[in-house]
Amino acid sequence: MLQAKPKKCDGCETIQPIWKKEGKQKFCKQCWSSHDIKGKSSTKKPTAKKPMRLQSSKIVKLNAAYSVLREQFLKNHPYCKAKVPGCSIIATDIHHKKGRVGKLFLDDSEFLAVCRMCHTWIENNPAEAKLLDFSKSRES
Repeated sequence: MLQAKPKKCDGCETIQPIWKKEGKQKFCKQCWSSHDIKGKSSTKKPTAKKPMRLQSSKIVKLNAAYSVLREQFLKNHPYCKAKVPGCSIIATDIHHKKGRVGKLFLDDSEFLAVCRMCHTWIENNPAEAKLLDFSKSRES
């Protein structure tokens, strides 16, 4: 690797490899990072930054469409379809049989109206849920 030729630093006035130049002035690495050069302070004031959006505008629109679809689906299917032990009978959740990826998120043909207890059971017991046709693989 090529080494910079040591020259006189205008900040500390010692002979060292030069890190940066500002106009005709030359500075070593330590002086450049610690000294105020042409009004540029190493301790910058914090700038007000916009907070990062939690969701993209595309996802916000998808969620809005899903919310309407979900409400309508639960209105048309008010009772739990899984009925595993501990079922509370009233459907409060929608289980996506093939998952929520891509177009499946809004595909109501793969929805299953379930109560919270049954939904938890389906998620915790995927093998049994597939046998009972509560879940499907995405390939089928």
